[in-house]
Amino acid sequence: VPERRKLLAEMKGFYAEYTNSFDKVVQLRQKRDEILEKEMNPAGAKMRTNLTSARQAALADDNMRGAALIGGVQEDLMLARLNAVRFVGSPDAKLVETASEQLARLPSALTELEAQLTNPARKQLVRDTLALAPKYTEAFKNMAAATLEMYGLINGPMRIAADEFAKRA
Repeated sequence: VPERRKLLAEMKGFYAEYTNSFDKVVQLRQKRDEILEKEMNPAGAKMRTNLTSARQAALADDNMRGAALIGGVQEDLMLARLNAVRFVGSPDAKLVETASEQLARLPSALTELEAQLTNPARKQLVRDTLALAPKYTEAFKNMAAATLEMYGLINGPMRIAADEFAKRA
């Protein structure tokens, strides 16, 4: 009987550890999803539409150089967004590093692009995009931190608690 009590006490401790971690995982997932829905997706979409509008206007004016420059920056943005989304599905620190490097280059590329353009409306679209870039980058950083912490709990304390509980069951 004392052995069973000890076993049950241990199981109760592992169960408590698991459920505490689970509650944190739920909060972190909600935080991640909220950042994606309310910050990253709107800012990313607005940056893309700004650059698309600027590129289309440049093409309509037969400004091929401007359209090419805008297209290059837009490609950089889309690669960063792609890696950010890939990270959500497959949380790998390497994807955070890659997307962070791509996002870090975006402000200077946008500043350089804005300096090369002459059309005031296109310059404004690029400036608007430049204003959103740090907000997107910060949101990505916060989303990545929440996601990594969440998976750290799932693959660390929760896994260990579940394994230890199962050994005693």
